[in-house]
Amino acid sequence: MAEDIVLIDDNPHNLHLLINILKEQGYLVRPFTSGRQALNAIGKEKPDLILLDIRMPEMDGYEVCLALKSQENLKQIPVLFISAMHDTEEKVKALKAGAVDYITKPFQEAEVLARIESQLTILKQRRQLESILNSSQDGIAACEALRDENGQIKEFKWVLLNASAEKQFGKNPEIQADGLFEDFVTVVEKGEVLDKELFLEQKQIWLHLSAVKLDDGLAVTFRDTTERKNLEIKLAQQAQMDGLTDIANRRFFDQILQKEWQRCLRNGMPLALILCDLDYFKHYNDHFGHLQGDDCLIQVTQALKKVIKRPGDILARYGGEEFVVLLPETPLQGAYQVAQAMAEAVHQLALPHPESPKHKYVALSLGLAVGIPRSEKTKEQLLNAADKALYQAKDRGRNQICVFED
Repeated sequence: MAEDIVLIDDNPHNLHLLINILKEQGYLVRPFTSGRQALNAIGKEKPDLILLDIRMPEMDGYEVCLALKSQENLKQIPVLFISAMHDTEEKVKALKAGAVDYITKPFQEAEVLARIESQLTILKQRRQLESILNSSQDGIAACEALRDENGQIKEFKWVLLNASAEKQFGKNPEIQADGLFEDFVTVVEKGEVLDKELFLEQKQIWLHLSAVKLDDGLAVTFRDTTERKNLEIKLAQQAQMDGLTDIANRRFFDQILQKEWQRCLRNGMPLALILCDLDYFKHYNDHFGHLQGDDCLIQVTQALKKVIKRPGDILARYGGEEFVVLLPETPLQGAYQVAQAMAEAVHQLALPHPESPKHKYVALSLGLAVGIPRSEKTKEQLLNAADKALYQAKDRGRNQICVFED
């Protein structure tokens, strides 16, 4: 398809000469003697290139060029000034107005065609690049640094955003948020490569972001990793949870215990721990079978979850029929009330246990230990204390709470 070139010149002789030159080369030519008429036509149908005279009545070439560059959908059209004025000042003024080249009259046909072909080649390459960029599912962008009078970067201006980047972030993505501004400054000033994962809370998406220095700015690629990241988070959560009861598993409990021990050590606050298990649960499994045994564990877990309500408290499955509860910043009296509520919650389930030597229903034995972490103590001592209290509850007939006393 022939390239579309708009000619704007109030001199009919110049227009006629240029029309003949360009048409012989197979270009589609649209001539205008008025800048206003040309702007109206260009707004309706964009050309590939514009040849523009400077001295024209009503609206000169500078005004036409500035009008074109002020419109988002027209500013990328290459403009070549063609004028009889030879002054360097005029050429500089033309380039500042947004022109890509300046041809002086009288012109040579070969020179005009060479300069037009050069700009059309650049245009084709730019369109090919845009096509490649816009076909990418990754966001691809570039921005330049804007500096204050002291040479310090005060902000960044986006100069390129492909279709994917615009779809994800709009035409002017926020750089100030999530530490990105500081990261971008480091890339530009130190030449360091940025490679990080970022969560955009407002959009609820995860991104993998890479950036490299490009002149006095940087090139950036964004990849939406939300699906993968959510899967990773889900798998990480599953690794922390007990598959049957859907509460924390022992491994995750051990991690939380370590963190809470250190926190209470720093703050001088008490840390309470309750170990409990279902009385004679092996007899229950032998009588009803493991499927009903699993169902019993699930019901007990649901009952205990209703008791453990504070955000910082944690309920975990510690073994087969054994549970553990961690209560940060909880003194003995408060922890004992929680243990009582746990025992009562299981009692209220009234799950028949015909094989229990002591009780008609499923019941809990609980061991409670409370301490203020000290540097000379360990979290294992707290666990051992609760374990001793649990065995004491079993020795005393089960279905009761015992507190470790040192």
